[in-house]
Amino acid sequence: MAMPTVPVAHRDLGSWRYSIDVTPSDSTTYDRETKAIMVTVSGNVNVRFIGDQETRIIPMVASQPLPLAVDRIYSTSTTATGIKAFW
Repeated sequence: MAMPTVPVAHRDLGSWRYSIDVTPSDSTTYDRETKAIMVTVSGNVNVRFIGDQETRIIPMVASQPLPLAVDRIYSTSTTATGIKAFW
């Protein structure tokens, strides 16, 4: 059985070495993109992916990290709480 092809965007996620508690902000841009995001209370997270100026609303389930490379987590339209970003 052939192994599935992994898109290039997902190959460099590696291990997480750092994490921070995130306070969503419509004006704060991170110095580097996240490797993953997790929430402690389910809801939507409004993010900006690297290289994109559009916002995307991502539904998230509590305690389920998602491999998302973003440089901003907006407060507008974000309903999830307990947001953590991993690098």
